[in-house]
Amino acid sequence: AADDDTAELADCTRFVEERLMAVPRPREPRPERVLVLGWNRRAPLILREWGRNAPPGSVADVVADEDGATVRAACDTGDADWRCVHRRGDTTRPETLYGLDITSYDSVIVLGRDPRPGEPPEEPDNRTLVTLLVLRHLEQRTGRELPVVTELADDGNRPLAPLGPGADVIISGKLVGLLMAQISQNRHLAAVFDELFSAGGTQVHLRPAADYVEPGQEASFATVVAAARDRGECAIGYRSHADAGRA
Repeated sequence: AADDDTAELADCTRFVEERLMAVPRPREPRPERVLVLGWNRRAPLILREWGRNAPPGSVADVVADEDGATVRAACDTGDADWRCVHRRGDTTRPETLYGLDITSYDSVIVLGRDPRPGEPPEEPDNRTLVTLLVLRHLEQRTGRELPVVTELADDGNRPLAPLGPGADVIISGKLVGLLMAQISQNRHLAAVFDELFSAGGTQVHLRPAADYVEPGQEASFATVVAAARDRGECAIGYRSHADAGRA
């Protein structure tokens, strides 16, 4: 809804078709592989938060020109369920990324380095954009489009980012500003954001429709919502196959 005062509450029970609700299937967690390109002061926190929810046996490969001891110290959380592997290299150089088995990763995180004394303020984003250009070329060459999350400092650089359909861009300063603006309007939202952004809090996932309704059958979204509710989940939307290529 556009706002809380435009939402209309209604009983949609009559739209729920229980015969179309799928039987819950246990999900077997499998180890994940994440590729982190670049390093900055936020990288240790990102890795620790990712590691808290990573399935056992998961691996985070970090490619950066940062000293290996710094990266290993940041990853040394005492949690034996996942491990961090450091590969020293300049992510703006094509040969660095060409030496990776890019198709073996489940997702990629691209971080801009912290500003260095004497260098232009736009330099971190410039390096990030070059890294994205090389990564995009690899995706096209291998035919595998990876989920990519990129951090940029300047929102003006977003249109320049060569990203695939499954990529997201986070403007670090803008994100914090939007968060504070929301809380300033409604202080009760602070608890909601704390729940959403914490490692052990509520999470947002993309699930196949067959997890909730029988495949090959036309079902109402109310049926999907009801199936999710019965599992302690909340269905907040869906994406059709027709729109998947344009998302």
